[in-house]
Amino acid sequence: MADGLEPILRIGLHDRVRLGSFWDHLELPGSYWRLYWMQESGAALSGRDGKLRQLSPDCIYLLSPNCNLMGHCAGTPVQYYLHFELAGMAGNPEIPLHEIPISGCCKELLAEWKKCIDDGSQDAAQGILRAMALAVFALGRLSEEALQARPPDRRIEKVCALMRSTPARDWSIAELARKAGLTSNYFLRHFQAVTGVPPGRYLRRLRYDSAARMLADGTMSIDQICQEIGVKDRFHFSREFKRYFGEPPAQYRKHRRAVSGRNLQER
Repeated sequence: MADGLEPILRIGLHDRVRLGSFWDHLELPGSYWRLYWMQESGAALSGRDGKLRQLSPDCIYLLSPNCNLMGHCAGTPVQYYLHFELAGMAGNPEIPLHEIPISGCCKELLAEWKKCIDDGSQDAAQGILRAMALAVFALGRLSEEALQARPPDRRIEKVCALMRSTPARDWSIAELARKAGLTSNYFLRHFQAVTGVPPGRYLRRLRYDSAARMLADGTMSIDQICQEIGVKDRFHFSREFKRYFGEPPAQYRKHRRAVSGRNLQER
């Protein structure tokens, strides 16, 4: 776009993972939407009431931003997942989980998206477009009460785009506030009101999502990944990565290689 802002819908991580004990009692934070599609039974989610909701392979599940649901797992089911942001539209915190039955065009969208992930082309143009189509389809099936429209704030969008383009940079609040044209105190309050999280937490999530993509790609060492995302202490990186993804970086990479190897054998 002419002013350097990104489109209203932004695709983050989308991949597959074989769940296991690491996903059991794993909190699912984040200021973005999550979409899950299970290949087998065995996974569940719980909310503040503690009630388990089993995830069926016959449905896709959409989790609202900042839902803070908790994962539960019995067995090792494969999960396809999609993370995305939607400027100008927030989820209702009172309705954190949405179940959408798979039928009709949903089957076709899922099949095309799955093929891109299985082929390792999810970050290519067609893979991104398939993920966007699936995200729009799922959002379009939500009730009016499940969505909260709000005008996009171009000042905050500009700052988020800067952090996404340079996640390794140690941005200060004062720098980000200047970029947004706001005072530091107002920027802090307003950023959290728009994104649901403080700037520092937003930047950390960007860094560790980038690390997850690089680990899945498998071409860089963990030390190189630390350098790429601006984390100088490898021990700190491993501890924080486990907090976000439920397992340390080496194990995360191993699980994705195991799933990739299984799919290659099946084809």
